[in-house]
Amino acid sequence: MANRIEWLDETHFDHQSHEWGEWMGTYNGSGYDEIDQANIDFAVKTVDLIVEKWGQHPAVYAIEPVNEPWIHSDIPTLKSFYRTVRENIRQVAPHL
Repeated sequence: MANRIEWLDETHFDHQSHEWGEWMGTYNGSGYDEIDQANIDFAVKTVDLIVEKWGQHPAVYAIEPVNEPWIHSDIPTLKSFYRTVRENIRQVAPHL
């Protein structure tokens, strides 16, 4: 997940020079110094709000909470995030 971009000129940008996994916490090159639970909670709440607003819309078939998780993601944290989001979605829109 790229949460910062750098504009190179009026029509081109770069996001790969920034740490992709930093939404999860502070990555030091070999692991996480800390997990940013407040940011993960924000991501869960964001998905909750999307599902509350659009979960019953006939055009919505599925929700993808994280597109292409970063290779260095903390796996237990990522699994916990996915499980929480999945359970929350099932409570509001079990068909998704």
